[in-house]
Amino acid sequence: MPTTMLMKLCSPGKLPYITLYHGKEPYRFVIDTGSTLSWTTHEVAGKMLLGEEAKTVETVINTDLESATQVTLRAEPVTGTESDNTAQKFQVKLWCGTGTEKINEMNVHVDEPLHGILGVDFLLHNGAHVDMDRKLLYL
Repeated sequence: MPTTMLMKLCSPGKLPYITLYHGKEPYRFVIDTGSTLSWTTHEVAGKMLLGEEAKTVETVINTDLESATQVTLRAEPVTGTESDNTAQKFQVKLWCGTGTEKINEMNVHVDEPLHGILGVDFLLHNGAHVDMDRKLLYL
């Protein structure tokens, strides 16, 4: 069953973002259809790796060994009940690198910190539809 999420606009900047949960922790991600990959900071990746449903992934890109964190995100926090097993989950590979610098730059200018960027890789993998007119993300 698809999940409909209300996108908010960060202030200042008016960047569309959603809140997803890794375990019980909320994380705010900018929706960026111009980014081919999804990004986070080293700090956030390290925090996520301390929890469940996260692992380090290494891939060779352009002859460089790059690392990412493969995590499971949810629309609602983990509750420790049976509903956690049936709740919709979203897989994402969060990279650290060029996008990390952009996240740090954005956080200088916003009221609430942003934890990452969800790019086209996440949107395609999770069958997302972005409706900017209504500020809705369908997953």
